[in-house]
Amino acid sequence: MKPCASPGRHRRWALVCIAAAAGATWVVTAGHAMPVRAAACIHPTLKYYPGATDEKWRYGEADFHFEVCQDTPASTWTATASVQTNGTGRTLGYTFDNARIEVIGGNTDRFYDGKFDYHSCNPPTGFPCAHSGTFHIYFHAFKTGGGTPEVISYNRTTPAHEFTIYDTP
Repeated sequence: MKPCASPGRHRRWALVCIAAAAGATWVVTAGHAMPVRAAACIHPTLKYYPGATDEKWRYGEADFHFEVCQDTPASTWTATASVQTNGTGRTLGYTFDNARIEVIGGNTDRFYDGKFDYHSCNPPTGFPCAHSGTFHIYFHAFKTGGGTPEVISYNRTTPAHEFTIYDTP
């Protein structure tokens, strides 16, 4: 680390140097050094698998990605969604698409509705489509009493009785 230099002998100055040393950030001011605490963030990806209620088959995968930080307000937290159909789903004529996640409430925390759509169509041609609907998975992002960020899933709904949402592949 290169030392901070004075801008001149006759000028008053307040000098702040930020340097990375051994993976930590330090603030150096007029001969004092103190470590800066980095914001503790979590970046979980919660995975869900739409499938059949009776055969235990999985037809695809929906991923919900979060960034929740300890030292930032809930309004700055982010969430994104993606979904894909696997080979079993495609063979049976299912398509999953239009993954999205939206904030549905919260002030110092966040409630989210994670959604993705499905279409049931003739497998060889892709049409006509007989059914369609939307899956919902609800999430709560919050800080615990000690300030640790967490994200949990607390409810899920499927568009038809033959579907369920699994936690495991």
